[in-house]
Amino acid sequence: MTLRRWAGSAGIVTVLGLSLASCGTDSDDPDASGDTLAVATSTTREPRSTDESGRPPVLFDPCLDLPDDAIEAAGLDPSTEKVSDLTGGEDRTFLTCAYMDPRVKGVNVISTNTTFEEYVERDERAQITDISYADIDGRRAMFNADRHFDKCVLTVETSFGALTITRDVFGGDTPPGERCAGMDGMMRVFLPYLPVGA
Repeated sequence: MTLRRWAGSAGIVTVLGLSLASCGTDSDDPDASGDTLAVATSTTREPRSTDESGRPPVLFDPCLDLPDDAIEAAGLDPSTEKVSDLTGGEDRTFLTCAYMDPRVKGVNVISTNTTFEEYVERDERAQITDISYADIDGRRAMFNADRHFDKCVLTVETSFGALTITRDVFGGDTPPGERCAGMDGMMRVFLPYLPVGA
């Protein structure tokens, strides 16, 4: 899909760093399918943003790797896509795409080399009470619903770190029990687009 670039939003800083060499290898298997080749190509693309931490490169870029039909299947509008990378400085990378959802303020899809364990430790240290753990398509997952900020967060583990979906909800209009509904289904739409092995 064509990346719809967006800049100029106050407070959003693109993560800058050194470019890393590609980590994938071309397949020598003449029987490899076109789909396999397409996935292999996506794993060798130079990450759009990197850091100097020594953490694994972020192999999945939601702004480049999610086609419009997947975004629509997740209930989002591809025309509202904005590149909204979060700053991680030299310590880590956050590749982020933001979308508007008619029911909520916004949805962010975040691919990062922050580990799943770091997310768990952070939320437990913050004493967030509305945390639950699950398994989504064979991956460890953590869900938290922040009542104070009307935010829902779903994080799943990847080989390079984590894939997170955040949903900012409109206060008052949506019943509390429905504010985070369907986020696991949204994640299941996106997970098949991760590179093989991620």
